[in-house]
Amino acid sequence: MCHGACNEAIVDAMAGPTRPAAVVLFIHNGSPAHAHLKILEDAGLRVSVTHAAAAVAAAKTQQPDIIVLDVDYDGEVSAQLKRDPATRHIPVIAFANLIPPS
Repeated sequence: MCHGACNEAIVDAMAGPTRPAAVVLFIHNGSPAHAHLKILEDAGLRVSVTHAAAAVAAAKTQQPDIIVLDVDYDGEVSAQLKRDPATRHIPVIAFANLIPPS
């Protein structure tokens, strides 16, 4: 799980004093992910949210710095993102819904 120091490491790696906050495309499957979104936003990241069905189109349009997606969709969506020349350069992180809903 990512807490405190992990959040700071993400922010340090993706945004510096002269760079704007990183843009994260958060891809979900419709299940509650408010706690995950709050962690990313509290870390100072700009978060855009989309459903897995619209993931590739959203990534192509938005060109985020990083993509975070539900581990249930990691294989299918990641493969589509990595096949597409317009999105294959974007790093993808899969998450497991380990944070209980608030």
